[in-house]
This record gives sequence, structure tokens and C-alpha cells, in this order.
Amino acid sequence: MAEKQDLLTQARFWGAEYEKNPNEYVAALKYARVLRAIGSSARATEVSSQALTMKPGDVELTLIFAQSALDQGKAADAAMALARAEAEGQSDWRMLSIIGVTMDSLDQHSGAQGYYQKAIALSPDNPKILANLGLSYALDGKPGLAEQTLRQAIAGPDMPKALMESNREYFRAMLNPSRKWEALRGTQN
Repeated sequence: MAEKQDLLTQARFWGAEYEKNPNEYVAALKYARVLRAIGSSARATEVSSQALTMKPGDVELTLIFAQSALDQGKAADAAMALARAEAEGQSDWRMLSIIGVTMDSLDQHSGAQGYYQKAIALSPDNPKILANLGLSYALDGKPGLAEQTLRQAIAGPDMPKALMESNREYFRAMLNPSRKWEALRGTQN
């Protein structure tokens, strides 16, 4: 089956299936998902957007569309798609968490934190949600809550190691700006 192949093989397979019938849900979903996985976020956005016209508010397609839009720095596009799906009552913890990520991208941190809390209510102690919540606290100028929440995320048994490392480095970078006053002072001659 195509899912057991490497990502490029999957992309070729699902691309061919999608080209045969762009209105077929499974082909569109799997093609969009693998496109995002190989870094083709623009194409993943196109495919998932087209599929959403056939199946508006679909959680899986909306997640792929929103994540791909965020990959491209298009938080407003992600927010609109997520709002449509949420208005139709189509959400789960993943959707709520992505809404939080989108709101953080739009500098709406307190709103984002509310969505992360809703996601945690559906998936308690989920390390991905806790990591996003911790980073949101950090972005919102709440380092104490950020540290506490990130420690809770890291302590969980299901925290993917790559996510843990990237979050830890991101948090460290936020706490230790690379451009210190002394460095800036030296450039103002």
C-alpha cells in the first residue's frame, strides 16, 4: 500500500490518483497530506482548498489546509477555514489546537490560550497541546507559566523527541535574545 512507501513515492501515487479524479475525497486528502509532508505547502493548500469545496468543514481537510496556510505565513487564510469548520460544529482537539496556533500567529495570545485549554479538556495531558500552550504563554510574556507548562509537556511519555527539542530551543531563544545591548552598542559608531 502507498502509506508504507517513502514520501516521494506516496506523492507520485496519490498525485496520479488525484489527477484521475480530483473529486475523490480519499485521493485528495492523502495527496494534500503527503504534499505538506514533503514541504509542498502551496500545492497542499490548493488541493485541500479544492477538496473543501466538495466537503466543506471536513476536519481532516481543514487541518491540512490550515497547517499548509500557516507554513506559508498565511494565518488569516487558516483562520477563515478554521472558523468555517468550527461554525459547522466540526472540531476535535487537533482543530482546537490549530486554532490556537493560528491565533498565536496573529498575536492573539489570550484567545489562543483559551483554545488550547478547550483542546486539553478533550485530550488531557496531550504533550503537543501543552507545548503549544507553553509557547503561547512565552509569546504572551508569561515566562513562569510557559516554563511550568513546557515542563509538564516534556514530562509526558508521549512527547515526540523532535518536538520537545525544537520547543526547548525556541523557548531558550526567546529567553536569551541573541542581540544583547553590548553587541548593539558596538554597532553604533
